[in-house]
Amino acid sequence: MLNKMNEFVEWVQHLLDVRGLKQADIARNQNITTAAVSKMMNRQARPGFEMCAAIAATFNLPLEEVYRQAGLLPQKTPAGVLEERATYLFNQLPREDQQEVLDYLDYRLQKHQQRETQIGTE
Repeated sequence: MLNKMNEFVEWVQHLLDVRGLKQADIARNQNITTAAVSKMMNRQARPGFEMCAAIAATFNLPLEEVYRQAGLLPQKTPAGVLEERATYLFNQLPREDQQEVLDYLDYRLQKHQQRETQIGTE
């Protein structure tokens, strides 16, 4: 269980580093204290549902993804994780942007199918 906690804290720290944020940014406007974030990051307290919700909101991640990283939900396959993230991001977009994403996906699928057809005829 400690190993999972270490992995989770390292994952959160990586997210902070990549975005140039501080631990206090997780607590800001999330109804949790900076002390609670610090305890979690120092491995003195396990992340609970409120902490996971704050992390999800801070990094614009699906709540389920954070729960899985924290060990509160079973892991998904890599394809399942990608699908969950894509669905979450897609649902955050306005309708007109969603249509643009769908058009792009259709274009990419057509290109893929053309490549597969060319490989099959060689």
